[in-house]
Amino acid sequence: MRGHRQLARPAHRWSRTDRTDRVATDRTAGLTVRCTSERGGAGRRARGGRGSSSLEAAIVIPVLLVFVLVVVAGARLALADQAVTDAARAGARAASLERTSAAGLTAGRTAAAANLTGAGLACDPTVRVAGNWQTPIGVPTTITTSVECRVRLADLFVPGLPGEVVISSTARSPLDSFRERR
Repeated sequence: MRGHRQLARPAHRWSRTDRTDRVATDRTAGLTVRCTSERGGAGRRARGGRGSSSLEAAIVIPVLLVFVLVVVAGARLALADQAVTDAARAGARAASLERTSAAGLTAGRTAAAANLTGAGLACDPTVRVAGNWQTPIGVPTTITTSVECRVRLADLFVPGLPGEVVISSTARSPLDSFRERR
């Protein structure tokens, strides 16, 4: 017949009890064609595909969650490394500006701890300041500050990650060779 379109038959066959009706409309000719198709209509999956999306989600979601938590752990370690390095530099600089060894040790430890607190890094730092403030004027020397911090990763609950990681950094700052010492 002219103006009618024939709907394609489904490639699969189902039992006669699963029959439903579909209506197709040809808008250009204004015709309506009633077609009986088997197994409910387009978009339905075959029986072998039932539940596959929930199985896919059960596999993909935990893997994706572990990936995100590993990225968070890496970012936490990178930020901690940067904060510890900056604290060591600040401690060495503050210690090198002092004229006595007692004042230099105190200033170096205080500056490093304050820098870690200002960076928002929650750890109990170990700060070591070493140097010789008693060298004669005109002899170059350096002040060394080492900062060590334990970063917690146990709160991320990622299998295979350690509970905490020790981050350490060392910085040196020159003591002015021609500055008066006491």
